[in-house]
Amino acid sequence: MANQFLVKNTMADMRALSASEITALQNGTYNGVELLGYYEKGDTAAPIIYYLAPVSPDPGADDGGRVIAVQSNKLIHEFVDQIDVRYFGVSTTITDNTVQLQKLVNVAIIKGLNVYFDGFYAIKNIQIDQANNIKFYSNNGGLYQYVAGRNFINLTNSSKVAFEGLKLKGVGQFEIPQGESGTYYHNVYISDCSEISFDRCEVFNATRGGILSIRTNYLSVDNCRFYQNRSMFDLSFGYSITTTARSIGFTCTNSSFIGSNSYGIHCMGGGSNYIITGNRISDKNEYGIVFYHLGTDLDPLQVIDDIVISNNIVENISDGTGTDAKGMGIYLQTVERLLSAIIL
Repeated sequence: MANQFLVKNTMADMRALSASEITALQNGTYNGVELLGYYEKGDTAAPIIYYLAPVSPDPGADDGGRVIAVQSNKLIHEFVDQIDVRYFGVSTTITDNTVQLQKLVNVAIIKGLNVYFDGFYAIKNIQIDQANNIKFYSNNGGLYQYVAGRNFINLTNSSKVAFEGLKLKGVGQFEIPQGESGTYYHNVYISDCSEISFDRCEVFNATRGGILSIRTNYLSVDNCRFYQNRSMFDLSFGYSITTTARSIGFTCTNSSFIGSNSYGIHCMGGGSNYIITGNRISDKNEYGIVFYHLGTDLDPLQVIDDIVISNNIVENISDGTGTDAKGMGIYLQTVERLLSAIIL
């Protein structure tokens, strides 16, 4: 006899299984529940099957997507390779998807699953911590911050995490509380990570900077667009409040940095093996590309060496404000060894 499944149109319908339907799942009359949508039939990528989970081992708490509690029982669907965010109730019709998306991200980290964004979704912020070898990707979707707050996407203690084809839109203009650190209010904050990559992403409308990376090695940004970021930088690598944290391996290629914030590409602190090539940087009010140190005296650990800067277009850089030397296309304050000629 072919497998028989209960069919439910929505997650609410599945959560409302009757006692007799649960009994039918327990005695094998039905092999599982076929779910046709989340909020309404057809609003997910395709129907999926949930099975009655064994009592032991406990599959975990109800997370709104993988594990669903129904009365005193639990239904489970084991995603393979990837999760489409719609299966966790993330929706373009919801004003705040933060809770649903955080639950999904937590599952993806534990299970090693890639995350696919079909649409453009509103959240407050998200924490990606201790992720390894996973990808967040889309063809034309992504995330936007719908309300002012600190860093929009927080990536910490992670390795081999890729962002591909995503739009990442900040909340934009916002009066930052007095005394708040420069490490806050960026679209993407990366700390204590390695082998992080962005490809074909758009990073825009940040309250401060687009992407800030500190205490991180091997960051690559390729084929990306940065624009309308409100202040500070579009992309910063190596920024650190300590003089001992050296960052190794920064690559930025074939990307554009457009808009009247302070810097396009900002490198601070010490490090080595930087490649900046094939980019366009325009309309900044201080520097196009800047290598800068912390404090008044140059610590040897803050020197950046082994750098390639080539085939970039840097244009329309203004003087900004204040008495410091500004209005430069490229400012190399801490560079010790430049491996190639600068070509503009």
